[in-house]
Amino acid sequence: MLKYLRSMRFAILLLIFLALVCIPSTFIPQGRAPSDYAGLYGDTGASLIIGLGMNHVFTSFPFYLVAGLFILNLAYCAIWRSIRGHHRLDVLHLGLLLFCVGAMISAVAGQESPILWMDVGDSLSLPDGGRFILEDFETVFYPDGRPRAWISRGTHFDAEGKEYPVEIAVNSPARLEGIKIYQNRHRTKPTLHLIPLPGFDPPDSLGEGEIYAGLRFVSVRSESPPDWTALFMDAENTFYEFEKGERLGDATIGGYETMDITGLRLVRDPGVPLVFASFVPIGLGFILILFKKRKTL
Repeated sequence: MLKYLRSMRFAILLLIFLALVCIPSTFIPQGRAPSDYAGLYGDTGASLIIGLGMNHVFTSFPFYLVAGLFILNLAYCAIWRSIRGHHRLDVLHLGLLLFCVGAMISAVAGQESPILWMDVGDSLSLPDGGRFILEDFETVFYPDGRPRAWISRGTHFDAEGKEYPVEIAVNSPARLEGIKIYQNRHRTKPTLHLIPLPGFDPPDSLGEGEIYAGLRFVSVRSESPPDWTALFMDAENTFYEFEKGERLGDATIGGYETMDITGLRLVRDPGVPLVFASFVPIGLGFILILFKKRKTL
C-alpha cells in the first residue's frame, strides 16, 4: 500500500481524476448567483450543479481531496527518494510541491471582490489604511472605432499620506497594499434630466439608483433610437417606464446623458509567491534530469 502511494501510477491516476474533476469548470460558469444557474439550466439543473459543487469547482471537496492526495504522493515520493540518495528528482518534486501548496493556499485563502463600479472622484479604501481615488477613466480606440484599451488613472494615498500615481489597464493591474486591482469592465451610467413644473422645485437630475417621487431610477432603455424610456422601480421591485415629457412627481421627464464608468476588481492571492518560487526548482530539476540522460547516452 505504501509502495503504491508513492508510485508514478498513483500520481498519473490522480492527475486523470483531477482533470475529470475540473472538466465542469470549462462548461459551467463559476461563482455565479443561484438565480443565474436557474436561468441557464432550470431549477433542477441549478440544484444539481450547486449540490455537487460544480459552480465552484476549484474550492469544492472533490478538488481538495484529489489535490491533497497528489501533494501527499509527491511528498512521500520525495522523502523516500532522498533516503535512497536520488536527488535529481527530489529537486523537481520540491518544485512541484511548492507549486501545489501555493495553488492550494490561493484556493483557500485567496479573495476576490465583486466588480466595484467607480465614477471619477470616487474613493476606494485599502487594507493598510490607504485609499485609491479615481481621477480619470479613458477608452482608447483603434482607427476603425473598435475599443483597444480601458485605462483607469488615479492616486494612491498611503496611511502616511504620501501620494503615488496609479494607472490600471487590462492585463496590467496595480498592486497596492498587498492586493491587486484589475481593470475588469466598463459600462455607461445614465443621468436623467427633469423639467420642473411651474411652482415646484424638484431636483434638476437623477443619477442611477437615486430615488424621487417614491421611485428609484434604474436605467434608460433605448431599443430603437432616438426613442427611449426611463426605467424606474418601486419598493416592491415593480418596474415602471416613463417616456420623455411624461410627468413624474413635480416634474416631467427631460433628456438624459451617459458617461463611462470603470469596473475594478480587487484580488488578494497569497499563494502567488510560492507558485513563482516553485519555477526555480522545477526548472533546475528538469535540467539535472536532462543532464543525467545526456551523460548516459
